[in-house]
Amino acid sequence: MLSRSLAALVFTAAAASATVHLCGDSTMARGNGIIDGWGQYLQYSLNEPVVNHAVGGRSARSFTREGRFDEVLAQVESGDFVVIEFGHSGSFAWAPSRFFYYTWLAASRLGGPAKGVHFVPHGQYTAQAMKNAGAAVVNAGFPQDHTHTSPSMADFVSQAFVLGLACGTSDLKAALKNSTADLTSGPLGQCVSDYNSTVTGLLR
Repeated sequence: MLSRSLAALVFTAAAASATVHLCGDSTMARGNGIIDGWGQYLQYSLNEPVVNHAVGGRSARSFTREGRFDEVLAQVESGDFVVIEFGHSGSFAWAPSRFFYYTWLAASRLGGPAKGVHFVPHGQYTAQAMKNAGAAVVNAGFPQDHTHTSPSMADFVSQAFVLGLACGTSDLKAALKNSTADLTSGPLGQCVSDYNSTVTGLLR
């Protein structure tokens, strides 16, 4: 099962139109048909184009060292959004909460919502959705291991991220095709009030 420590940073600058760029590991990247990453399904929930730059087996460090962030930066234009989520390929022996906290801290130190940097507790929303869906549905959604999702489960995890956006304050929520009411009427659950999907939320 995906760790609830997963969290994403969303960077933005206001503009009339935008492209959404995704940076992450195999849980976000395009898969092989048996498994797939949630980034492949975000396009169906947004009225803006999505470019998935995620690569399997990468941590934030290796993504940087390989020049992949530089490649994304070369494509980003004013008004675009960049979603960054790592952790699975860089956890090693450290507790998952360590990465959750540093994601939140990074957003805070970069200026938070006032500077267009938003913290989305994706793992918290995913855990909530999976708990509501039940063990049978969740187990069926992990055909190879307890990390990589089937296409249908990847779509479900994408919807959990969308709910995190809808409940937060990022300008990207304006591009969502579904309202918060629509998203919270199903198994995804309700907005996580003690996080509020921003760096001002409480950490547990």
